[in-house]
Amino acid sequence: MLSLFVVLSVSINAQTWSEIKNKKEIYIFGEGRGESIEEADERALADLISQISVAVERQFTMTEEENISTNGVESSSYAQSKVRSYSQATLTNTERFIVHEEPDAVVGRYIKRSEIDKIFKGRSDKVLEYVGLALDAEQNLALDNALRYYYWASTLLKTLPYPDMVKYKTSDGVEHTLSSWIPAQMDNILGGIKVSVLGREGNDVDLFFSYQGKPVSSLDYRYFDGRDMSSIYSAKDGRGVLEMLPGTTPDNIKLRYEYQYKDQAKLYDKEVASAVSVVKGGVRRKATCNINLDESKAIPASASTSISSPATSASTSHSSTTDGTIVDGQMVARVHVPEVGDVSADRKTLCKNVVTAVVSAIKNKNYASVRNSFTDYGYDIFLKLMQYGNARVLQQREYTYTMMDDQTIVRSIPMSFNFKQGAIRSFVEDVVFTINAEGKVDNISFGLGDVATADIMAKKVWSEEVRCMIVNFLEVYKTAFALKRIDYIESIFDDNAVIITGRVLMRKNDGDADRYATNRYVQRTRYTKAEYMGHLRASFKSKEYINIRFAHTMVQKAQGKDVFGIQLKQDYYSSNYGDSGYLYLQVDMTDPAQPVIKVRTWQDQVDPEVGRPYGMEDF
Repeated sequence: MLSLFVVLSVSINAQTWSEIKNKKEIYIFGEGRGESIEEADERALADLISQISVAVERQFTMTEEENISTNGVESSSYAQSKVRSYSQATLTNTERFIVHEEPDAVVGRYIKRSEIDKIFKGRSDKVLEYVGLALDAEQNLALDNALRYYYWASTLLKTLPYPDMVKYKTSDGVEHTLSSWIPAQMDNILGGIKVSVLGREGNDVDLFFSYQGKPVSSLDYRYFDGRDMSSIYSAKDGRGVLEMLPGTTPDNIKLRYEYQYKDQAKLYDKEVASAVSVVKGGVRRKATCNINLDESKAIPASASTSISSPATSASTSHSSTTDGTIVDGQMVARVHVPEVGDVSADRKTLCKNVVTAVVSAIKNKNYASVRNSFTDYGYDIFLKLMQYGNARVLQQREYTYTMMDDQTIVRSIPMSFNFKQGAIRSFVEDVVFTINAEGKVDNISFGLGDVATADIMAKKVWSEEVRCMIVNFLEVYKTAFALKRIDYIESIFDDNAVIITGRVLMRKNDGDADRYATNRYVQRTRYTKAEYMGHLRASFKSKEYINIRFAHTMVQKAQGKDVFGIQLKQDYYSSNYGDSGYLYLQVDMTDPAQPVIKVRTWQDQVDPEVGRPYGMEDF
């Protein structure tokens, strides 16, 4: 706990501790005793926390949801618990006064009363930041991020003295009172999700999720597996799974969309984690629905007797086409990922037969049977992929084909991967095959996702070859991290690359400027290539899995050179750490077969003074 506070020594010649204690109209203080300075300081902080709570508890009001859910809990103690969420995570630099040295140490901690409102202002700003992120995520159909940011914003909002005073102006110029608007936004999302059953194989059930007539880009959920609620499962590009316990054959499954992300908060944002552990209310009934697994008893959405709102449909009424999936009589269109290049019918047939054989080997777990379908390099990647969690092929869809020189890119095979650790333990990935001129698989990667891929391919300012090259590079790059291929990562970084990386930590401020702005700060470090690779090796060893998702792709090209600046919104998941931020890669693609990263940066948010992430103009 002591590491959360910046220790500021106070000269005994400036003020005595007695003088500080006598200025109660100016200072709030706490005092602690112990055998050591550390022990006394910890007790002084606890005493200070208590005094701050008493000083501000009368300012707090409760929302209607909280009044319902507190069920008679004393409002003053509830207000004090909210203040403690600040003290544990946001109150970053109280001042310290050592009254008596060891042994029998006495330590005082204090803060000016005039500084208290700055603590609330910092948290209010963070609420607005999360709302902006949620709106952006919803627009891109990343419903997991949208729900998470909305809920975290709502939670932080309830720890403010006057939550009804915080407003947000949307792009249409309308100003919204967040205490009522955020719950409505969450209900609109949850009520608009449709889920249907695509197929069932033994204990495994393939699901399809859509929103506003499109497959969701990403969505997290849990379900009752016959014994308990499952860990978090993650859907991608509309595809998700259920894994029932052996021997269970239920007709209906209760499914609950994730929106609180309490476990993830511990990895992403300690300030949110402290608030989530305290704040009551916010249960969204539309987050829960029933899925009928018996196709002969499929219930139309309008007649669903689900415990959720009728708007949250869950049925098995579907059929698949090459253009999308029909859910409840309506077409949910696939995001169009175009076929690029002149791929002959014979070449398509050859590639399809190769991929179909590999899929069969995966299903039968007989990998050696397709050894001759791979190059040595491709087979090594294939085996690594099969070790990435417990892999299973989902119901397939029509392949698309892209030519890159003499290679054919075949996309995509949806697969689920399950893990034993971490807040999220199941991911869906689209597996992409690269087949060489001889008809052998030379590489396998995880697809960017339909939205990100289609976005890049729609940029007509670049040639088809360039667009394919960028997509392929990003897919191989994210897969290298997932499979912990340190050899490949090391090979694509220039020896003199500019590498600036960061990690979300607790803030340690110096000075008075914006001292309470936020507790979430990013430690940015400039690495040499050798240092960065050493950091990655240690990181890879500590994680059961890594999963990366990209969005908001923007590409720049250096004039007269095949050097590209690629800006990406990155969500990073692992078994023991997670963050969300902006990744910038500056890549020399003079030789497409040997791309070289010249610059790699990461930042948690857009610099408000610049209004954009790092880009080519910065290097």
